[in-house]
Amino acid sequence: MCADITQFSGDDANSTDLVLAMEVEIDGQWGPYLLCNPDNFTDPLGGWQCTTHLNHTQPEGYPAECNEWFGLADYCTKNGKPHKVKHDVDMSECCVEGYPNHNQLTSYYTIYNRTTRECGVYGLDAPEVVYCGEGSNTYFSYY
Repeated sequence: MCADITQFSGDDANSTDLVLAMEVEIDGQWGPYLLCNPDNFTDPLGGWQCTTHLNHTQPEGYPAECNEWFGLADYCTKNGKPHKVKHDVDMSECCVEGYPNHNQLTSYYTIYNRTTRECGVYGLDAPEVVYCGEGSNTYFSYY
């Protein structure tokens, strides 16, 4: 028997079973959830900030059709393969590919390359997203 564990009335001194009882109260509300991000995206083990309100500004040139998405400039995937690729499209068409008619979310995020005009649509099983460096001409958008 462990020396530092409190014995209770009725416990078997030779038992290795541990029984816990908890009471969980649910108020029926979802959230609020804390939005947490690293202070410096290139140092995820550094400091983090959390908030209940998001004061995000879309990147310069981010089309209005994509405003339902959360956009970041110069991010891409590491060894990632999209489940769908659209060629020779503009950024607004890329957003529509991921969220057609604003009624059915078909992807978790998209990555649009402004130079090649290529749109990659990724699902929940998507690979790691990394900062590709300023001037990489990519938009990372997630919902």
